Amino acid sequence: MDTYWAEHARTLQWDCLFMLPPWVRVWHRHFGSELTPHLYCVYCGTRVVGIAAVGVRGTEAYLLGSPDLCDYLDCIIAAGHERAFFELLFAQITEHGVARLVCGHVREDSAVVRFGVPVARQQGLKVISVHDSTTFACVLPETWEAYLLLLTGKQRHEARRKLHKFTAAGSAAYRAVEDGAAVESMLPFFIRFFRESRSDKAAFMTSQKESFFCDLARELARHRLLHLGVLELNGKPVAMVFCCDYEGTRFLYNSGFDPHYRDLSPGLVCKLLSIKDALKRGFHHYDFLKGAETYKRHLGGIPIAVYQCSIELR
Repeated sequence: MDTYWAEHARTLQWDCLFMLPPWVRVWHRHFGSELTPHLYCVYCGTRVVGIAAVGVRGTEAYLLGSPDLCDYLDCIIAAGHERAFFELLFAQITEHGVARLVCGHVREDSAVVRFGVPVARQQGLKVISVHDSTTFACVLPETWEAYLLLLTGKQRHEARRKLHKFTAAGSAAYRAVEDGAAVESMLPFFIRFFRESRSDKAAFMTSQKESFFCDLARELARHRLLHLGVLELNGKPVAMVFCCDYEGTRFLYNSGFDPHYRDLSPGLVCKLLSIKDALKRGFHHYDFLKGAETYKRHLGGIPIAVYQCSIELR
């Protein structure tokens, strides 16, 4: 899969963060042992025009990823070849004995929903597509002040108030950690903040998932995709965001904060400053990813529907 990413980075639409080879590789290493990985490629002549990374178990094939760790999935296809790709994909995996393709969580604007589902229905295949959750994203303007104007008057006031309260509490700083040894040094802080910030996050972060997060951070850093945003007060880390920077978009994958500083809203301040940092770098989108947390709407996130989708092939 890495070879296709390197050789077809521009001709194929690698739009889905969670289908990039580093992410797929780490997920499969930690959670995909029961699935036999297959890479289905569709060609137009000698040119690759589409890829589906799936794991097969019995007569079922799954797009590689899980909803708790991969917010949404998709296939990787060259523009203009979507319908032909799905026609050939369905035929090919059916020949290999697959009776059901489980696409998992897919966005309303994904290739699976826009092209795969219509092709399947035209072929008389049974499609199960259920609205499951929502992801949130924001188109970023050019400046911080223009971003603040995207918010409602109340939320703009709250953002400024919380930033002021935090900076008035001491020497405040936001810094990016993105490389090698620096990433290693900050991962224990992130894991601790993640667990301590909410009880449900503490339950979520098992030892297996901790290994996944740390392995993922290293892999993303190696490919220059990682942004660990660290919020400090008087030189001490008090909150962090685990983000991925890819193709002009910052993806907020997860976050955490020191609960001893809860009254200063360090989690929200850290997220705001990560948006400000993305603006300084010229990014054009900020993706809050899946989940219905209130802050996503308050910080300008626009809802995008996510569907649980599967296709009965025979």
